[in-house]
Amino acid sequence: SRPAALHRESRLHYPPLLSSMPPSTDKPVATSSLIAPSAILAKEALACSLASMTIPPLVNWAEVIKSVQQTERSRKEFNTPLRTVTQIVNTGGVGRLLLTGLDSSMAREIFYNASRWVLYENITKGLLADVPLNNVEKFGVAFFCGCVGSISSNPFDLVRVRQQSTALSAMRTAPSVASEILKSAGAKQQYRSLPFLALYKGYEINCVRAGLFTAGSFISYEMTKAYLLKARGGKEDAYSHTLAGFSMGIVGTLMYMPADAARTAIYNDNAATGWKHVRRVSQDIYRAGGVRGFWRGTTSAMARTVPACTIFP
Repeated sequence: SRPAALHRESRLHYPPLLSSMPPSTDKPVATSSLIAPSAILAKEALACSLASMTIPPLVNWAEVIKSVQQTERSRKEFNTPLRTVTQIVNTGGVGRLLLTGLDSSMAREIFYNASRWVLYENITKGLLADVPLNNVEKFGVAFFCGCVGSISSNPFDLVRVRQQSTALSAMRTAPSVASEILKSAGAKQQYRSLPFLALYKGYEINCVRAGLFTAGSFISYEMTKAYLLKARGGKEDAYSHTLAGFSMGIVGTLMYMPADAARTAIYNDNAATGWKHVRRVSQDIYRAGGVRGFWRGTTSAMARTVPACTIFP
């Protein structure tokens, strides 16, 4: 899943959102404009949202496995995805595995993907349309867009991770978890004037996670596709999109896993807020599993990201 390709010649610069779409007949955005016309933005956001809604029903189970593995980081019976699946299914059935957190996951995908994709496209095709960017500069732009996407979706991320992390004990709905978070903040007299800010708990580490995934995945997609186009004499087809999407999912996942592990711990720790607790939860993760502990659940994570990136090049 990636930003829309408006023109064939631009596809080397960033991944397309819907590769099956024909080249746009819209006139190129003037270089003096900072963003595309609002009608185009709305169309792109709608396309992103519709595409994103198809992802969670297909791969939500993988997110559940990963969250449980990370939460139960000290227990050997959750060391592998298969063992974790067995524990979840034996406890709550197949429905617990497939559906836990699906409601919040779908909402999260809409806000997260629509915001970062549309922003990335309009920076590269609008503000920086005539600026040749190297890979480091592209990484920076993509990292920024990932951070913006994470902020827009943090409430849904927080709720989803809490839902899925407790899949062994219950299958809770998104409204009930959100209400629990808000009530807990109210009892501690946190965020008195703006109680909804309790849903932005852990946004700092979530920004890092999303920035690394967006930047790593986008750049790996572009580099892989550029290599394939050169090796295959400029031929561009479903094969090049699919293989580039496959590499996108793998690289992006490997880059975000340490931050993802810390995010899961912070989201589930009522006392953890801000950067000062990132170090504490990181120490806990290291004590439980060493350096490998930061990549616990990587196979489960790839079971979600790789198919999504491959199916929607």
